[in-house]
Amino acid sequence: INMYGKCHSLEDACESFEKSTGAWERSLVLCTTMVAGFARNGHGRRAHELFELTESQGLELDVVSFTTILAACSAAGLLHDGHGYFVSMRGDYALAATMDHYVCVIDLLARGLALLTTIPFEPDGVSWVTVLSSCKTHGDFDV
Repeated sequence: INMYGKCHSLEDACESFEKSTGAWERSLVLCTTMVAGFARNGHGRRAHELFELTESQGLELDVVSFTTILAACSAAGLLHDGHGYFVSMRGDYALAATMDHYVCVIDLLARGLALLTTIPFEPDGVSWVTVLSSCKTHGDFDV
């Protein structure tokens, strides 16, 4: 599944994943690998859906599974979902955030700021006040 995902053969990855249905319900590694395959191939929403299904199956999520979904959210621009996963990882699962987790969140937030500068209309006062307020909160006065 990992090889197919890395080779952009998502159809083959999905087929292999489906063939191992009996085992995947018990295998966090298999599910996380498929989430990564979806994310790597531009299917962030499908990665999100599979991650939610994995969680609902009662598998004990770990730091690797959260790194994978945070990277998927970042690649797909799922800012709200990514933030929710980061909070859940630390609160609900009591997992310590690693440098990889913070890098994913930084990338996610940077994409959010990039969105503001590329929107197809002139940002209004509320938009800029929101950015400035965030900068003030984080002590960044150079934006």
